[in-house]
Amino acid sequence: MIIGEHVIRTSDFTIGKIKEKTATGLITVSFANGEEKQYPYPEAFVGEKTFLQFADRELQEKMNAQVAVKFASPVPCPAPAAFLDAPPPIPKVQPLWVETFKKGTTLTPPELKVGRYYVHMAHTGNHGALGIYEKCCDNFAWKKGLESFFKKRTMLYAKNVTPEGYSLWFLTHHRWIDPQHDGRWYNVVGHDVVYEYWNKGKLSDAEISDFRCDRSKRITFAKNKQGDYVYLGVFAPVYQTEDFVFIKEMGAHAWTKVYKKIAGDYRQ
Repeated sequence: MIIGEHVIRTSDFTIGKIKEKTATGLITVSFANGEEKQYPYPEAFVGEKTFLQFADRELQEKMNAQVAVKFASPVPCPAPAAFLDAPPPIPKVQPLWVETFKKGTTLTPPELKVGRYYVHMAHTGNHGALGIYEKCCDNFAWKKGLESFFKKRTMLYAKNVTPEGYSLWFLTHHRWIDPQHDGRWYNVVGHDVVYEYWNKGKLSDAEISDFRCDRSKRITFAKNKQGDYVYLGVFAPVYQTEDFVFIKEMGAHAWTKVYKKIAGDYRQ
């Protein structure tokens, strides 16, 4: 139990006391100067940029040991050669495809190849993410046997799906259609950039490794307000940071990964 424990703010060495801890992993600290502030727990106590330390040295050492195990990367990651020093701007304007879609079209090879804004498949029966995946297996010789990744209530993402080695990614929870979501991921989607926020408090060891190491190019779809998946293009990660940022839609602090469109057509 950490409620009532004394802490030290590292920026100015002000003494505080932990007042409460929320279900979303935030702690409220009351400082000696009357200030109250929330921090993510345990991230505020560890890492390159620590904000707090326990006044009890033994408790702080236990925290360091526990978190070092949880957030250790289990495998070496490839060098991020194409990564940017700073992320592109966060999308501020809702794209056209969120409100409208191209009625009457089907997912044929020419449609996905052209793919300027979207490909439409009715989100009914087997024609959601799973239906798109199955049709593309037939049309583009994608790897079969991955149906379990694209059924309802799954992560809707699989690696190395296409002959080119691309991953397949469906964005369900994003700012334009889902104003509140307390899951592991949340997205802000633009015409040529996707911000992906990862709720650190809910990540498994494998997911932490994926955040750090998955640099695959990915064929990307996103859901619109009609519940249809829209083809956005081929995206690749260009920036990531483990500095936490509070995402109000998630009610949690998150890591950030940013993807940039590298091709509008799947096959040029």
